[in-house]
Amino acid sequence: MNTNRQMSYALAFGAIALLASSSLLAADTLDLTKPAPLTCETSAVILDANPFKASQGTILIEMRLDDPKAPKGGGRWKIASSSSDHDSSFAVTTPETCKPDCPLTQGKDGAIQLWSPKPMALTQIDDETTLVLVSIDPKTLELKASSFRNKQLAALERGECKLAATGDSAKPADPAPTDTDIAKPKADGTSAPAAQPNQTENPK
Repeated sequence: MNTNRQMSYALAFGAIALLASSSLLAADTLDLTKPAPLTCETSAVILDANPFKASQGTILIEMRLDDPKAPKGGGRWKIASSSSDHDSSFAVTTPETCKPDCPLTQGKDGAIQLWSPKPMALTQIDDETTLVLVSIDPKTLELKASSFRNKQLAALERGECKLAATGDSAKPADPAPTDTDIAKPKADGTSAPAAQPNQTENPK
């Protein structure tokens, strides 16, 4: 990766963190032993577009365990709805891949991991596959998502979620950030970490 591309990635990471800072804060702790729909306010940027393509909006995620009596076990997830103009979100690409749904795993640290199309390492991605890994902290409901194409980081997304009320759907997005917004790193110069795929056992 050349220096210019590394700098572009760093700026994009900072922009994701900055854009997500206005998201609503979560107050609920996630319990997957019962149906757990989440409404998430997220900011996303596609890194392998030229120029970068960014959007903000709402996504509604539905999750369930394969066995409610195994609270640390695997499960399934899908996108129930998303803002129509949130077109940089993983919510746009995964519905086609995840028919009717996609695998959910839980990490040793308790993080909920949503995969599309399935759990795999970067070395297992072929030229036609886009790997999406979404990590949700069950205590804070912070969401971080990374997309990989051609074994390279292709998109980032970050936001905050809350437990959805019955009948919730994605609301229209705020205006998408401009190219100038994308060029703004965080004030302290730090960047938002990307979710990284690790080798894991495939769920049933």
